[in-house]
Amino acid sequence: MENSGLTLGELVTSMVIVGILVLLSIPVYRHQVNRARISEGISLVSSVTRAQQEYALKYGTITSDPEDLNINTDGNKFFKDFSFQTPLSAATHKTVIIETEGSGDAEGLKVERTITIHLISKELTLNEIEYSTDN
Repeated sequence: MENSGLTLGELVTSMVIVGILVLLSIPVYRHQVNRARISEGISLVSSVTRAQQEYALKYGTITSDPEDLNINTDGNKFFKDFSFQTPLSAATHKTVIIETEGSGDAEGLKVERTITIHLISKELTLNEIEYSTDN
């Protein structure tokens, strides 16, 4: 009589291999999901950056009121609010730190960018967008 099935040992071995592959792929999957969520925060910070630059060109200074920038976040799922601080200021330039933090499934994700607007030359110095996660 000819056996055409798998033995119990072969089945268990294949199940162990599949289990190891799944365990190895979960952290990679979570990292990619967080990167996708962070892209929404990066987009929001970039919009705020452009709006601050436009405001500075129009009024000769930056605003400390987010309402002045007229940023619409209705379509955002994870990053709906933003804030900014102006730690360093001078007559010739203003430095702004723009921050947004994720909510819901993006809890613990944070995106930040520091910009310097040179009020006389109307130039904008951008630092890299930084993001972090608590996960």
